[in-house]
Amino acid sequence: MSVGRGISLLILSAIHLVFFAIVYGDNWKSPGIQYAILGSIVLMLLAYVQVPRPDVSKTKFELLVYPLAIVLAGILTFYISTDLAFGPVIASAGFGFVASHLNFFKSPLLKSLPVPIYCGTFVGMCSSLIAEDYFFVTYAGLVAGIIYLITRDALNGIGGKLGSIAFGGVVVVLFIYELL
Repeated sequence: MSVGRGISLLILSAIHLVFFAIVYGDNWKSPGIQYAILGSIVLMLLAYVQVPRPDVSKTKFELLVYPLAIVLAGILTFYISTDLAFGPVIASAGFGFVASHLNFFKSPLLKSLPVPIYCGTFVGMCSSLIAEDYFFVTYAGLVAGIIYLITRDALNGIGGKLGSIAFGGVVVVLFIYELL
């Protein structure tokens, strides 16, 4: 395993462990919760080991466009969810559906944008109780964009990767906001 792939898996592992800690919180002493956590960790480890990890080349243009797409998708999804009051699920699904139609264009760049855009819609699903303003969503999208670039070659084909990346972006920014 290369160093880059190891770092990718380490970042995703940390995000997943933080997720488990938040979700199970005070209930972690319950035997049912412990079995659920143990089972989830075993499945994650199997996914980390078994899933092929192709080398993904990154152009300088993609290094700028993908995080920008995630940020813009997050902002637009948050706007549709909160200001237009469609709710986070409808906003994410609708915007993701529209973005999926970029595959019909001939441009390789446009064909590659639906995945980061959909990741951004997960950032935009953040509750307005956590994301107090658009700056929070912008920063969370930027952090998620960086995580996306770092982990782009890990866990491809495994469900939940984009949501985990979005969760990681939101948690990192929330932690920074709490420190300030």
